[in-house]
Amino acid sequence: MPDVSLQEAFTDVPKTSAKALSEFHSLVAGAIGVRARSNTVTQSALMLGAPELASVRDRMQPPSGLSTVHETQRFWREYDGDMNVDRLSVSCDLATASARFQFGCFQGEALTGEIETRLRFVAPQQVAALKGAVFAPRMVGEAAIDTKTHRISSELVQAYVRLAHDDNPIHTDQAAARAAGLSSTVVPGMLLCALVEAAFSNYSNQSLGELKTRFMAGVPVGEAVRLVIAPRGSSNAPWSKARAFCVTRSGTIAAISDLNA
Repeated sequence: MPDVSLQEAFTDVPKTSAKALSEFHSLVAGAIGVRARSNTVTQSALMLGAPELASVRDRMQPPSGLSTVHETQRFWREYDGDMNVDRLSVSCDLATASARFQFGCFQGEALTGEIETRLRFVAPQQVAALKGAVFAPRMVGEAAIDTKTHRISSELVQAYVRLAHDDNPIHTDQAAARAAGLSSTVVPGMLLCALVEAAFSNYSNQSLGELKTRFMAGVPVGEAVRLVIAPRGSSNAPWSKARAFCVTRSGTIAAISDLNA
């Protein structure tokens, strides 16, 4: 049971600018070397950086002496199109060692999108002990696509966190990352989600309606990420569903995503 449950509604969240969206899509596409797409399900992450949501982001900060582990992330939308938000509902379940945030995107009275973030708060030494499983080809089968991003440089990460207003220093500051129990700065989980979506859409030529990701290990900034995506749909529509593995240079599974077109 959460220690505290809070609900808020925001009617003055500004629309993400066309310039910011264009920069975001170009950044993500450039990291993989594919054509940039618009109206992606993961672009809604930029909305969470709005100044009006500063109080919500403050609740994502860990208690003193603890570090934040991004456990899961979910993006969902009702249809493929411009997600204009008239009203944003926010539900927060806060406990000593965890937090869950659910954002509901409304156009009028209709719920058109959701974002859910789950966090865990642990001691830095526990972060250092986290080890993802080793990826094996048997996890995906012969129909999987196997591709790789370009090296995710510190400049690329800095450009992303600027667009997303992600102020977590573990992505850009080596000292902060080490203090949190990490060996180096790590790629933001939201950016990994966007890279998975871009790779899937480029190969399948389909838009995503839902992306659910479980994070297992960090991806060090400066590395390329291997993306292995396997179809999981029916024989008539094999790419209507898929599972994606983000794999680090060492072969560790950093994240597993389930995708629904």
